[in-house]
Amino acid sequence: MKKKQHCYMCDCIATSEEHVPPKCLFPETKDVLNKNDYRKNLIKVPSCDEHNLSKSKNDEYLLIAFSIAWCTTNYAKDAQLNKLLRINKRTPHVIYEILKNRQPVNVFKDNSIISTYKYNLDYSRVVEQIIHVAYGIHFHHYKTRAANKPKIIVATGMKTELPSFNKNQRIITEKYNSHLKSTETHGENQDVFYYQAHKSSNEVVIRLVFYKDLKFIAIFPS
Repeated sequence: MKKKQHCYMCDCIATSEEHVPPKCLFPETKDVLNKNDYRKNLIKVPSCDEHNLSKSKNDEYLLIAFSIAWCTTNYAKDAQLNKLLRINKRTPHVIYEILKNRQPVNVFKDNSIISTYKYNLDYSRVVEQIIHVAYGIHFHHYKTRAANKPKIIVATGMKTELPSFNKNQRIITEKYNSHLKSTETHGENQDVFYYQAHKSSNEVVIRLVFYKDLKFIAIFPS
């Protein structure tokens, strides 16, 4: 008899499998010019219904947030354009609410100035989704559910309007970059997503990288 598995995020018995990161972040073959299969060998973990089926809208919100981020590679924008158009046709209010009060702004990247926009992103909603991904990757990589909730650091790709908060995020990022610099990368489709994991006596640190330029650090205390 097959042993029952528990959810990657809670003590409930798993009833399905959850893709981590969400499957929608990986472009469909019909939407990419090179016709590559970016959905092969995706990471899946056991999940209860609450932590899988009930969050599909949040998964799409994460896709929208990532696709319009100023630092996201042109590849990601082009590959997800048709997907975004389909989402916008089905639920136009979501993208509208994010972009309705956008304002032009200049940012620096690779010693160049890029003209982009700041917009009304639900920051806490994005971070909550990254927490789900971090739990999933921890379960996948270490074969056990994390005992404690991770702290999420936005390493690159997103900034708030709070300079002190952004500075603190940058300081913490620089601290952990040294731990992760030479750590092996994992992931079948690294143009879309890969991760690195480092374990010490008092914490587990996982770097999550989306579309090469959107980077988050999840810190799990032991």
